[in-house]
Amino acid sequence: MRKDLISICLMLISASVSAQWKIVNSGITKNLNSVCFTSTGSGYAVGEEGTIIKTTDNGFSWAPLTSGTNNTLLSVNFIQGDGTITGYAVGNSGTILKTEDYGETWKTIPSGTGTTLNSVYFIDEYNGYAVGGDVLTNTSILLKTRDAGKTWTNIPVPVNTLLYSVCFSDTSLGMIVGEKGTILKTVDGGADWTTLSAGTTNDLRSVHAISLYLFYVVGFNGTVLKTEDAGSTWQIISTPITNNLYGIHFTDNLSLVAAGADGVIIQTTDGGKIWKKLPPVPFSPSFRAVFCTYSGSYAVGEKGKIYRMME
Repeated sequence: MRKDLISICLMLISASVSAQWKIVNSGITKNLNSVCFTSTGSGYAVGEEGTIIKTTDNGFSWAPLTSGTNNTLLSVNFIQGDGTITGYAVGNSGTILKTEDYGETWKTIPSGTGTTLNSVYFIDEYNGYAVGGDVLTNTSILLKTRDAGKTWTNIPVPVNTLLYSVCFSDTSLGMIVGEKGTILKTVDGGADWTTLSAGTTNDLRSVHAISLYLFYVVGFNGTVLKTEDAGSTWQIISTPITNNLYGIHFTDNLSLVAAGADGVIIQTTDGGKIWKKLPPVPFSPSFRAVFCTYSGSYAVGEKGKIYRMME
């Protein structure tokens, strides 16, 4: 597994069925789409109209940052290099932002596209990926950087569907998921991609690597997919819900949480065999993103809502 600090942005976590999620005052009412924490205990959430907020006390309090853009941001990712921590955010109109000072300043990087970017993921301090698409033209986009975000190259993919999430388990093996059951796989660091079939046509919204060959995917209508052989075969996991799921994350190899529309949270503690629906959180917002740390789990979503569950 890579040495990094991401997110996956994409997306909700808990450590025990009995634990309670508590709402945190974010100080904003804009929708939040992604959240990420670093090893220093600092966390970042991004959302509508260029919103970026930061916490330095493990999510107890949050303060706004200046992003320099009014474009909606859909994904945030931090990567730890050799003595450095660098953050990236992507979003509408091909927006790519970068910070090298813990979010105090963000600079806009030319992406070469006006297409919406839904997800960003760095496998090391130099190599990163951003995926997205255009709903009007029904086209996909995959961008790659090899120079720490200075320049981005458009990489061809064998589909024409919206791409929602990208994740790597090491420097070579990666997955992308998207609408209509799209799953793409690379084994050469993103140079070439092949399509996989997991037996579903539901939109897939988030992919997360647990170990080198173990990946989980979540999507619409309560879809949870699991592969233990890097995508050669997939299991469609039964869940107790039909809500759309937008994010999945893990506390260890056996304990995972997925979350999505209407405040739904489901959890497994046996490696995905049995999933349980957790009690609803106050106000039942649709969750868009999650991140888990040793000190707690954090979920973000509609109207600036942030929920925290301490370990």
